[in-house]
Amino acid sequence: MNEKKRWQQTSLWLAVVGAVVSLLIFNPMAEAKSSKRFKGSKSVPRSVAKAPVCDIQAHPKITKVSPDPVKPGQRITIKGKNFGRKACFKKVSFGRYKAKSFKYVNDTTLQAKVPRLRPGLRTVNILTAAGASEYVVLIEKGKGKKSKKSRKSRKSRKSRRR
Repeated sequence: MNEKKRWQQTSLWLAVVGAVVSLLIFNPMAEAKSSKRFKGSKSVPRSVAKAPVCDIQAHPKITKVSPDPVKPGQRITIKGKNFGRKACFKKVSFGRYKAKSFKYVNDTTLQAKVPRLRPGLRTVNILTAAGASEYVVLIEKGKGKKSKKSRKSRKSRKSRRR
């Protein structure tokens, strides 16, 4: 009889625990379903209502960067997949240096201008709402675009030396 009583108590506790767990799991789902009727209400801030819908499960992947090797100041094309919508795309960088400029072409193509960097291997990084991806390129020694002031100052220095 003692074992039968224990079994009844154990099964009662299991039923209580199961009920609590089901309330915790299924009750928030019921609230989420019921909140759909408030979708058009004025209580939602306009910025939230107009925010872009980004697929955060489609992680970006760079498959090719051309040309490679590349020189500072040169424009590169970044090919890949899952770059997302234009509103969901964040930035392009070369190691820790931001690209001078970048242009979102479509979900699989970007264009970026290489900043002035020292020669060597650098990672091209992209950042989207779904994550980041990187690709290694070789930066060659090259003449980046120099400002007119620096050219003038060089000329004036040469004339002072003479």
